[in-house]
This record gives sequence, structure tokens and C-alpha cells, in this order.
Amino acid sequence: MSVHFEEEEIGKGLRLDREHRALLWSYVRPHMRLFLTSFFALVTLFGIDLALPKIVQLVVDGPVIHFQETGMFELELLLPYLLAFAGLLGLQGFTNYKNVIWTSMAGQAVVRDLR
Repeated sequence: MSVHFEEEEIGKGLRLDREHRALLWSYVRPHMRLFLTSFFALVTLFGIDLALPKIVQLVVDGPVIHFQETGMFELELLLPYLLAFAGLLGLQGFTNYKNVIWTSMAGQAVVRDLR
């Protein structure tokens, strides 16, 4: 008998979870644009986080190896990597800033609607 009771409780919990999700979704839906914008910013941040180490790898495999082989340091070989790295760092900072703002705005809008 206790097994049957536990199954009923589990089923009831799942039903309530679905009902709560549906209710929460009704509050989130009007602010979907903010949620999608912050999600896109988050995906962009993931891409930047993956690109920065790749640039370092390209610098080590390119200009640094060239310097070790020839003994000559050529800035024109290193400059595109430095500009790309600096640009991605700037984009990362801006995107992170905007992501925090958009995520906060979306969360606060949902909480405001709940009240």
C-alpha cells in the first residue's frame, strides 16, 4: 500500500510541476524578447571565450615560432593577432555588461508581473 501511495505522490508532484511551469511561462512569455536577447548575448560570450585561447595558440604557432627560428622579431606578424585579441576583449566586456543588464531587466519584469 505504501508503494501505491508513493506513486500517487510522485504523479501529483509532476502534475503540479507542469501546472507551475505553465503558470510561470504565462508570466515569462510577454518578456520573451529580453530573454532571447540575453540568451544570444550569452552564446556570444561563449564563442568569445573559445576564440581567445585560439588566438593565443595562433600567436605561439606563428610569430613566436618564427622568432625562435629566425631570431628576428617582426611586429607586422604579431599585429593582426594583437588587434583581434584586443577587439575580442572589448567585445567581451561590452557583451557581458549588456547581458547583465538584459538578464536583470527580464527577471525584474517577471517579478514585477508576479506582484
